[in-house]
Amino acid sequence: MFSIAALAVALGADAFAVSVIVGTYRPGLKSALRVAAAFGLFQFFMPVLGWTAGSRILTPLLGGFAEPAGGIILAVLGAYVIAKVFLGEEQKVEHILAGAVPLLVVSVAESIDAFCAGLTLGTWEVDTLTACSVIGITAALMSLVGVEFGKRIGVLFGEAAQVGGGLILIAIAIVEVVR
Repeated sequence: MFSIAALAVALGADAFAVSVIVGTYRPGLKSALRVAAAFGLFQFFMPVLGWTAGSRILTPLLGGFAEPAGGIILAVLGAYVIAKVFLGEEQKVEHILAGAVPLLVVSVAESIDAFCAGLTLGTWEVDTLTACSVIGITAALMSLVGVEFGKRIGVLFGEAAQVGGGLILIAIAIVEVVR
């Protein structure tokens, strides 16, 4: 069970980083819960899909591209966040994550690694549904904590916190692409 918990925290790191950025825009409880629910659901379903698809079918098809693709999407999001600060445009959570389509895109991008992890769950001696539930719940909780953390640092540091959040996403993207 320790391996599943460690995997859940590692996979939830992307959700946490994006949620910190959301928090810097000081969203209300409804938006925070929406982000947490979306990230948690995608972190649950993506490993289920990965496990279902099976490593014998998808590994030759995707090769090493799945994680770099997720990293590239996160890097673009990070650059977008930073650009908005330097362009002086008013930023609100609605511009990045409150709409259904942006939230869907970010949820998929931050859970691609969970899909890849799902490919390996079949080789572990664990109940896949339990493992995926732990992953999804952990991501949702980490998202809520991330939003609250972002709210607090956003008040103290304003735009610098938003740039920092963008840099965190780019750093995660670099790690994803380099791995």
